[in-house]
Amino acid sequence: MLNTFPELLDFGLMSPFILRVTLAVILISVGYLTLTKKKMEFDNYFKSQKYPFPAIITTVFGISEIVVGLFFFAGFYTQIISLISIYLLINLIYIENKSSKILPYTSAFYLILGVIALSLLFSGAGFFALDLPL
Repeated sequence: MLNTFPELLDFGLMSPFILRVTLAVILISVGYLTLTKKKMEFDNYFKSQKYPFPAIITTVFGISEIVVGLFFFAGFYTQIISLISIYLLINLIYIENKSSKILPYTSAFYLILGVIALSLLFSGAGFFALDLPL
């Protein structure tokens, strides 16, 4: 079957770019919320789950979300960072299901972000990235 707009196929690398930047902005905002407005709630959650040093775990978790978001935004090591972000998003889904709604979004939202990260694992970074395909 013929494509309706075959000229748009020239911009095929724009899709991973848009997905990558969207994922970056969301991860940075969630990391910021983890470190600021939701810090006490995360501390209480980790304390209730009997984790040692809950304040340190919350800080490391928030900083890792921000760093992963910044790496996505720059398009740096996109495939490795997508694996790390899938791990972070699985943890966020677990926390969302175990806690009393301390996260700003639902589990389904984090699942969609995980699917975006998985697609970036296979497609690469797209336009405007520091990654170079070999």
